Amino acid sequence: MKLPSGFDTPVIIGKGAYGTVYRARQKQLDRQVVIKMIPFSREKYRNRHFQEAVTQAQLNLPCLPQVYDVLIWKENVCIVMQWIRSLNLQKSISILQNNELRLAIAEGVIKAVSAIHASGYAHRDIKPANILISASEGVFLIDLGFSTRNDLNNTSNSVRGTKGYIAPEILEKKERGRVDYFRADCYALGIVLKNILGYDRRYPLLEMLVDPDPSNRPSHAGEAYQIWKRQVNCRSLEYFTSEIDRGIRKIMPGTLLGSASQLTGLRRYKEAYRLCLETLQEVPGNPDALKMISSFAEKIRKRRTGSRVVMLSIISATAFISLIIILFLNRSQNLYNSGNANFTVSERLILPRPSDSISAGNVDIQYRYNPSETPSLTSEVHFRVKNLDCMIYIDGELVGQSSRRKPVIQCNLPPATYRILITGTNGEFIKSERIQVLPFSKIFMKIEKGQEKEGSQ
Repeated sequence: MKLPSGFDTPVIIGKGAYGTVYRARQKQLDRQVVIKMIPFSREKYRNRHFQEAVTQAQLNLPCLPQVYDVLIWKENVCIVMQWIRSLNLQKSISILQNNELRLAIAEGVIKAVSAIHASGYAHRDIKPANILISASEGVFLIDLGFSTRNDLNNTSNSVRGTKGYIAPEILEKKERGRVDYFRADCYALGIVLKNILGYDRRYPLLEMLVDPDPSNRPSHAGEAYQIWKRQVNCRSLEYFTSEIDRGIRKIMPGTLLGSASQLTGLRRYKEAYRLCLETLQEVPGNPDALKMISSFAEKIRKRRTGSRVVMLSIISATAFISLIIILFLNRSQNLYNSGNANFTVSERLILPRPSDSISAGNVDIQYRYNPSETPSLTSEVHFRVKNLDCMIYIDGELVGQSSRRKPVIQCNLPPATYRILITGTNGEFIKSERIQVLPFSKIFMKIEKGQEKEGSQ
């Protein structure tokens, strides 16, 4: 139900293998138009669909809807055309019981096809679904996607049309390339007339049109129209305006309300409301339209309530996440500042990890972080000194001085490999060691005079 920009209130009035036909409102001009939306997968198909619009615009016949524009939208060729308030012959043939009205429709169809043939074009897809009946404007032919000039030298092997309406000579391979498409159109016209009038032998033209031998058919629809006028005398369609209008009012509400229901499901209530009002104009007091309109107020209220709940949920979630981030950053900074060491780590390359180093894991660190860069990655290092007064240096910087009253020195270090030096208070060498610090780890070093190895965790 999506349309190009500038159009809204879609109503599906036709759907087939090649695309979908919508009646829509052109917002800028506030008028009803038809949009034939044809998807294309390759460039050559796009050009073919463009040609349909060009052909219809150039013919400019009263039996063809006027083309307003053609545009490309999301890999669709969209042909914007005149909308005609009318009956589709395929959908309405069962409700048109008046025999005189059927004769008037049959004459209008023959006249419309003869007008196209007089312009040098063959329709090539004449069938009830492509015929519209308007009491005031006559009969219209739609869907010129297969139309072509009637060139007898055309050697095309393509079979186009609708099964049941394609002339036998098109289906027979031996005749391809030498088809008279005017006579082929006359065959399809004969099938349509039989659908309208039944197999009535009072009209010899019908049997002539569906003759399997194309040479026995009229050479074009104009000739068929002359034969028809000699055989049949009927009234014009304008005489049956009220009956055609009743048929429109019988079919239109179902089409409008079907689209209104789809729009309601998409929460496009304003467009659905517009279609309900149009239904009430066609059939005043229509109960389905009134019921749908009465439900809009409650649906809109629920939608607004739901929107508020969603917005409040988003705001609450955002505030909660922001609070968690702030608390986490503060905690990480506190962890970094809780150590006793106060030194700056140089940013030189890390030395290779010694085999006897004390570390938490087997991951080699390739880059030395500055504490200010990654406060949340720091690890705790505990120096436990037993019965010894000493000085503890890390990478040449004094970390702290231990004594019997202060046997534990703690500091926080970012990931890297460090050189640890322990000396006595008088400068006497006690121990030298390299340790590798990994993120979020704890390292314990036990220092005792005369002991060569330290414990780690």
